[in-house]
Amino acid sequence: MQNTCKKCAQQFEITEQDKKFYEQVKIKSPTLCPDCRVQRRQIFRND
Repeated sequence: MQNTCKKCAQQFEITEQDKKFYEQVKIKSPTLCPDCRVQRRQIFRND
C-alpha cells in the first residue's frame, strides 16, 4: 500500500504485514515516512 508522507510528501510503502500489525494493536497506519518518523523521535532524545 502506497502512502504519501504528510511532512515531506515522499511516497512510502506500508506492507501487508505492517498493516496487519497496526490493526492487531489497534493503532492507525503511519502518516509520516520512515525518515520523518526517525527525525521526530530524535527531537525527543536528550543526547
